[in-house]
Amino acid sequence: TQTQAAEGGYTSANASIAEGTLEITVGDGTKRTVTIDSSNNTLAGLRDAINDAGVGVTAALSTVSENDVRLVITSNTMGSGGKITMSGLAGFSFDAATGTGDLSQASADGGEAAQGSKIKLNGVTINKDSNTIGDVVQGVSLSLTGVTTSATTLTVTQDKSSALSSVLTTLVGAYNELNTTVHNLGDYNDETKTGGILLGNSTLRTVAFSIKSMFQSAVSGTTGSDYKYLSNLGLEFQKDGSIVFNSGKLITATNADFEAVASMVATFGSQAKTLTDGMLSDEGTITAATDGLQASIDALDDQRERLRERLEKIEARYVAQFSALDSLIAQMNSTSTYLTQQLANLPSVSKKSS
Repeated sequence: TQTQAAEGGYTSANASIAEGTLEITVGDGTKRTVTIDSSNNTLAGLRDAINDAGVGVTAALSTVSENDVRLVITSNTMGSGGKITMSGLAGFSFDAATGTGDLSQASADGGEAAQGSKIKLNGVTINKDSNTIGDVVQGVSLSLTGVTTSATTLTVTQDKSSALSSVLTTLVGAYNELNTTVHNLGDYNDETKTGGILLGNSTLRTVAFSIKSMFQSAVSGTTGSDYKYLSNLGLEFQKDGSIVFNSGKLITATNADFEAVASMVATFGSQAKTLTDGMLSDEGTITAATDGLQASIDALDDQRERLRERLEKIEARYVAQFSALDSLIAQMNSTSTYLTQQLANLPSVSKKSS
């Protein structure tokens, strides 16, 4: 990483500097600017302005001695791509191409030129822009921690358990997720007196039983082997139906007979795929159950639609009947009113006594 310092130093962090616009470029990147005005025209103000601007470098102050405080600029980019070029502000220029300017990369001034790492592997010199190298030896990541003047022997051994451990960890996670889902769908809660939406569903029970049996049974083709069950590799069932993975058992097993363990895991994976494919295929258990439930839903929808149409017809008939009845009652009321008026207009009959 390139580091460059203000050559000669300043008397203090509060020493005044020129005002203007500092232009900073890292490698072949975009030129970024930092503005220095009356509010921040000190060495400390420049440091803070550079760090706040996010221009790809980090600024710090280094006190070399009394009255000798220096600004140190460090690139955030590793390797040769981290070359820093600065211009535009008096006292703080630097040309990465020529290595000249107000700032210095000299080690005596606390600086260091941008450069990558260099290693020689089997007589071949390799240059990189990072101290972490992952593409030189397949499957090996090298971390360069210092400069050596003599050859170092690198011994690479096979990590027999890590790949299998990762696979089995993923497998256990998937099984535990399935176990939780099955429990939530088919369990009955005594406290709330409620059951899961698939409580008593035969397909749910079949799926759960088949998969659990596969995990607990001997893997096919392991006759005569010391590793027949997943429990031999550290997969242990708990009271709630979940599985915990004891990686220590796997390490012991792979160290004892890696080929047998790897073969068993591969065979189990094949069996698991066959079982789950059978459940999820077009004619599988889950698909058939899903299609059956959907058919029942469709049938209920049809029945509901026919009932709706029937109720609408009954409603229309009742409305028509009640409308006719209302009209008849209105006519009868009108006739009653007429008769009442006519009877009221009849002459009254009276008798004289003799």
